[in-house]
Amino acid sequence: KNHRSQMAGNECRWGILGVGKISADFCTALIQTPGAVVAAVAASSSKGNRAASFAAQFASKQAESYPAIAACGSYAELVNRADVDVVYVGNVNTCHFEAAMLAIGAGKACVVEKPVGVNAAEAKALSAAAKAKGTFFLEGMWSRFLPLHRKARELVASGALGDIVAVHADFGFKCDDPPESRMFDANLAGGGLLDIGIYPLAVASMAYRGSMPTSVKAVGTTHSSTGLYGGKPEGGEEGEEEKKKTVAASESDVGAVDGPASGLAVITYNLRAFTPEEVVIAGTKARLVLKGPAHVGTKMVLTKPDGRSGMVEEKFDLPLPPPDSSFAYNYPGSEGFYHEIVEVQRCLSAGLLESPLYPHSEMCNIAATMDAIRSELGVVYPADSRKPQVAGKD
Repeated sequence: KNHRSQMAGNECRWGILGVGKISADFCTALIQTPGAVVAAVAASSSKGNRAASFAAQFASKQAESYPAIAACGSYAELVNRADVDVVYVGNVNTCHFEAAMLAIGAGKACVVEKPVGVNAAEAKALSAAAKAKGTFFLEGMWSRFLPLHRKARELVASGALGDIVAVHADFGFKCDDPPESRMFDANLAGGGLLDIGIYPLAVASMAYRGSMPTSVKAVGTTHSSTGLYGGKPEGGEEGEEEKKKTVAASESDVGAVDGPASGLAVITYNLRAFTPEEVVIAGTKARLVLKGPAHVGTKMVLTKPDGRSGMVEEKFDLPLPPPDSSFAYNYPGSEGFYHEIVEVQRCLSAGLLESPLYPHSEMCNIAATMDAIRSELGVVYPADSRKPQVAGKD
C-alpha cells in the first residue's frame, strides 16, 4: 500500500493516542515540522475531558489554516477517522501493544513510542500485523534519527572504524518518583530497562549492524519496595520468595552482550544516580566517542592512530533544531522528535513500510535482548503472561 494516497496533498495528518507528557512533547515537535498536522487526539479515558483539553492546548499553537484538532471519545474512534494518516502511540508501556494493533487493524500507519511492547513476542506480533496489513510501522526509537546518530551509523557502515571490537554505553539518572509511580510499577512494565536501558542497547545494536547478540549476561538490583509488585503474574503461579521480590521493576543493571565476530557491548543503566551517558565505539581502525547526554547528543569525536604513538581527532558538532521560546518541552532534547517525524513522513511519501534507519528486524532483536536481560535478572512483568496474536490469525 502506498500511503501517499492517504495523505491530504503534502500534509501528513497525525492522530495521537495518549495525552501525557511524552505525547505533549511529540505534538510540540509536530506543529513545528513542515507538512505535519495534528488532526485528532484521544485519551485512554473520557473522564475529565482530557482529550478536549489536550486538543485545545495545541490547536492554539497550530497554524490557523489547519482545521481544529478533533478530541475523540475513544482510541477506536480516532484510528477510524478518514482524516488521520498516521497514528502516534504515546500511552503507558503496557498499553502500547493493544493501541498499536488497533491502529494497524484500521489500516493506519503507526509510530509507537519506545518500547514497542513489553517483550519480543509483542514486537514480533506488531511487525507481522503491519506487514500483513501492508501499512507502515515504526518503534519510536527517536534518537536513531538525530543527525549525530545518523552520522555515527554512517561512519560505522563506511568502515571508518574498522571491525567493531567493543561498545561501552550508559544511561543513569536519579529518579525521585514514589514507588507506586509508573517508573517503578511492574504492572505497568516500569523500571530502568524499557525506559532508559533501551537507549544504550540501541546504540550498541547500531554499532553491530542490528544483529542479535550471541550471548547476554546481566547483573543488577531491583526496587526494594515492600510487596507493591509481589503476588502472582496474570495467569501465572507464585514462585519462591526471591521470585516474588524480583517481580519488581529492575532499578539498575550491568549487562555484557556478545556481538558478532567476538565483539562485546557493556551496557549500564540505573534509576539511582546520574551517569556521564557517553558512548564509546571501539574498532580496529578508530574509536568513536559520543559525548553525553548521548541519547540527545550533538557532539562526538573520531580518534585514529597516527604513527606509533600519535592520535588524530576529528570532531563533529551536529545540533538539534534550534529552541523556540514560544514552545516548551517536558523532557530535555524532545525537540529532536522533529527528525523522527521527518523520517516517518519521508517513508510515507516514498510508500515504504518500515524505515531503513531502524528496521523491524532490529526492533525485534533489541526487544529479545531486553527479554534476555530480564531473564538474567529474574524480572517478570505481569503483562508477560499475555499471548499476543496477529489480528486474523490463530
